[in-house]
Amino acid sequence: MRPDPAAAPAAAPLGLLFCVTAIAPLGLNVIVPALPAIGASFEAPHSMVQLTLSLYLLGYALAQLVLGPLSDRLGRRPVLLASTAMFVGGSLGAALAQDMPGLIAARICQSLGGCAALVVPRAAVRDAYQGPAAVHAMTRVTLALAVVPALAPLVAGLLVSGWGWRAVFFFCTAYGAAMFVWQWMRLAETLPPQRRLADGTRAVARRHAALLRSPTYVAYVANMGLLGVGLMVFLSVAPPLLIGGLGMSPAAYGFCQLLLGVPIVAGGLLASRAAHRLGLDGALLLASVLAIVGLALTLLLAEQLTVARLVGPMLIYALASGACLPLALTGATSVAPHAAGVSAAMAGFGQMALGATGVFVVNQFDSLALPFAAFSLACALLGTGLLAVLRRGRVPAA
Repeated sequence: MRPDPAAAPAAAPLGLLFCVTAIAPLGLNVIVPALPAIGASFEAPHSMVQLTLSLYLLGYALAQLVLGPLSDRLGRRPVLLASTAMFVGGSLGAALAQDMPGLIAARICQSLGGCAALVVPRAAVRDAYQGPAAVHAMTRVTLALAVVPALAPLVAGLLVSGWGWRAVFFFCTAYGAAMFVWQWMRLAETLPPQRRLADGTRAVARRHAALLRSPTYVAYVANMGLLGVGLMVFLSVAPPLLIGGLGMSPAAYGFCQLLLGVPIVAGGLLASRAAHRLGLDGALLLASVLAIVGLALTLLLAEQLTVARLVGPMLIYALASGACLPLALTGATSVAPHAAGVSAAMAGFGQMALGATGVFVVNQFDSLALPFAAFSLACALLGTGLLAVLRRGRVPAA
């Protein structure tokens, strides 16, 4: 039995879910302007410093497969509170790290704690909202994934310029602690006991397998993950390209990321309107094609690199990517609404695993601009093609 829609805002307040969701991209994005300073502080090579990003993404991906089903079994509130506490501990550990292995270990702890902020609010939205209201609510909550990547590098750049790279992790510690207190005081449980899945590991594995047999679910998850690769890889290549190669200061880089965040937010706001007019699949396909156009322009202009030639085409891609995420996520979690935690977790796993793979692959090249553009474009083409082919095969998942 679904909750009364009139009670949904009280059970799952969107303002709180938005701010909690912000934990996920905060931990990922806040470190980016600090990467050169971290490398210099520990005298570490670029490839080792990048592990603070790629292993963070990998930890995010794997932990979701556990925390999503766990939230279906225990409820959303206890899983989110425990994970937020772990994020606070990992952030503090990173702030106090004395060497690269210690920093990497703290980042993994931070990612394991922060990943619940990615999957549990999505499941809570699916618990409390239905139909067009679910698209609207999911768009509002996932806007955090657009707003925070835009603001975090700016804040981090100012912190690094003023107080050094450790300040960004103290900032994460303070934010996570504030979110823990707010959740404790205001977050209600959106999954009542009678709707929880009290079965074992084998049953969870069967639900995973059932989702993977659904062409509709695979289409949405593949589109969300493959269309988002470009943004995650850009986070890793932008500091060496813009700060190291073109001489930007960390603060200026933060402003550049803020500029890119504007179309991401706009895309998220336009997503629900487009879905109302074109349908969810039509709006998602249109956004995917627009992403391909932006990445194709990025590839054409990447050889003679300037700030304008890199950032300009990325504005188009950012607009499309900001629309793709909430649309694909709404579609994915609607396939099996009775197991929203598993659905959201597997979608998040695919997104982060593909992002981590992209970060690792592209950073193996000495010249980053062309590999970044080519790899991101190839992923976008594949994600759009899979959506176009598989979205017609609507097979319900158990």
